[in-house]
Amino acid sequence: MSEPLLENKLTVKRPGIIQINLPSDRPTLEVNKEYYWTVAILCNEKRPSENAYARAVIKRIPLTTELRQKLNATSNPLTKAQIFAQSGIWYDAITTSYQAYTEAPNSNAPAYFWQLLQQIGLNKSRLMEKFANHR
Repeated sequence: MSEPLLENKLTVKRPGIIQINLPSDRPTLEVNKEYYWTVAILCNEKRPSENAYARAVIKRIPLTTELRQKLNATSNPLTKAQIFAQSGIWYDAITTSYQAYTEAPNSNAPAYFWQLLQQIGLNKSRLMEKFANHR
């Protein structure tokens, strides 16, 4: 088994989205390599079966020249998110759409952000339900 690239223990005071970046002193993700990530929410340290886990695989892919040109042609994060989504680059689409959401909460960005989450079966009520079940 490989060494983890990052292990972080966070104290979260309220539900929501937490962005975690790979520190600059760590190696960057290699192109065309799969990485596995796990997030554990420790609800009860004495009963691990009550904890909530999320696991996924991420693969960094190279940007094509055409995609790089499209991204460089705009500074609008929502447009960049849409370009990433149209290209099937989901993690960057969700990250960039969340950035657009936080920068312009009264624009179309929040609706687009939630639309992306709904594509994988998450919506506001489902997220709140999951959180309530693991308190």
